[in-house]
Amino acid sequence: MSTLRGKGPFGISYAVLFGGFPFRRPGGAVAGTMMGTAYGLALGTGFLLSPVPKAVGAGVFGADFGAKFAITVYLAHAGFGALLGWLVHRYGTRITPLWSVACELLPSHRARTGGI
Repeated sequence: MSTLRGKGPFGISYAVLFGGFPFRRPGGAVAGTMMGTAYGLALGTGFLLSPVPKAVGAGVFGADFGAKFAITVYLAHAGFGALLGWLVHRYGTRITPLWSVACELLPSHRARTGGI
């Protein structure tokens, strides 16, 4: 379990940003898993571009350790993202996505829907 240490804030931010989107419907689990995988790969890219690989001696983008370093980082983050996307899709359907709440607050949306 120590390999997942520090992943909590990223999982929480995914759940808050995307919530139960795509909402539970046939084929939605695949879409949720794909969105989670894309999120994980974006996190992996962010990690490889951060100062951490250089600090551990792997160089920029892990180039000094060879392709194995980047492949391992991407596979780990893709797996984490896929599982996260599936879990949020399966159990987070009542979480309202942050972007949905933000759209409700836009004045143009209020005028179209006749909201308060």
